[in-house]
Amino acid sequence: MYALKPINVPPPLTKPLVLPGSRHSLTTHALIGTLLATTAHYLSTLILYHLTLSIFHLSPTSPLTAWLTSTLHILSPAGLFLSAPYAESLFAFLNFSGFWAYSAARNSGKPVLLLPLAGLAFGAAASVRSNGLFSGLLFAYDAVALLPHGLRLFASPQLATRAALIVFSGTLVAVGFAAPQVVAYRQFCMAPGVQEPRPWCNRVPPSIYTFVQDHYWNVGFLRYWTPGNIPLFLLAAPTLAALCISSWMALCGNLSTSTNSSATAHTHAHATAILRRLALPQLLLAVLAFTLFHVQVITRLASGYPVLYIWAAMMIERREKIQVLGRDWTIGRLIVGFAVVYAIVQGGLFASFMPPA
Repeated sequence: MYALKPINVPPPLTKPLVLPGSRHSLTTHALIGTLLATTAHYLSTLILYHLTLSIFHLSPTSPLTAWLTSTLHILSPAGLFLSAPYAESLFAFLNFSGFWAYSAARNSGKPVLLLPLAGLAFGAAASVRSNGLFSGLLFAYDAVALLPHGLRLFASPQLATRAALIVFSGTLVAVGFAAPQVVAYRQFCMAPGVQEPRPWCNRVPPSIYTFVQDHYWNVGFLRYWTPGNIPLFLLAAPTLAALCISSWMALCGNLSTSTNSSATAHTHAHATAILRRLALPQLLLAVLAFTLFHVQVITRLASGYPVLYIWAAMMIERREKIQVLGRDWTIGRLIVGFAVVYAIVQGGLFASFMPPA
């Protein structure tokens, strides 16, 4: 007979798993991250409400538009990512805060404090997620708009002050984007124990973002365009389409309350000017996601861009319809229905560690 050999069974864990370099357990980190993300999501909903009021501040329908816009943010394509320990909800709060400060600066006519506050918020957003850099396009737009003034900029104290504020605010965005990369450069390229620095340390500029995405994620122009990724493009298609359509309507001046007879010409002009600027970072994000990124991440990156929600709110208010398969469908109902169904499907995919994670 053969003797049965005892199996060495590891003893059960008596202590919670502790993350390296931390005194707190993994569970504690997860709970704190979830609490912070949920709080940021709540605050981003509030700031989106006030941002929409600021854009349509003279329109009698602005409270309804603002309420719809902030409510639709709760049904964001990002879904569970806004309550999970991810950066999306914090990014949305910071990005919305920057847009609000920018819009308020144009409303008040006193940009001395508000424009730098917008730049600071965008810079903080860029330190959380690198696509926050796109929000600097607002300041680039304003800078280009000042070019026709030429040398008169130096003759007019008001124009000179505005130009200086635009440059300073844009610099704050760039600083926020560069700060995490400077920290990474000091740790991986300049630390005393580093003998063989990573290849990106000698590049110009030395960007850890582009290196990690290229080396580990195989991110590059059209690299994601393979037959195996067609399902991921289909998953992202509704969000991409909504981003592009809403951006185009904003750029064309069709996302305002001008269709309401009680809206003034000033309200329409102000809202159009703001929304055109807000549409630029959103459109750039959609184009890059389609050609450069892992396309499925657009379903959560889109959560931090307000024009998408304002467009959806306008479609609900106007009761716009579209004909599909010979039947008229209300666009607002389609948007809300898709958001609810997608949230359920995405929750199952996310819990299974599948895209769009």
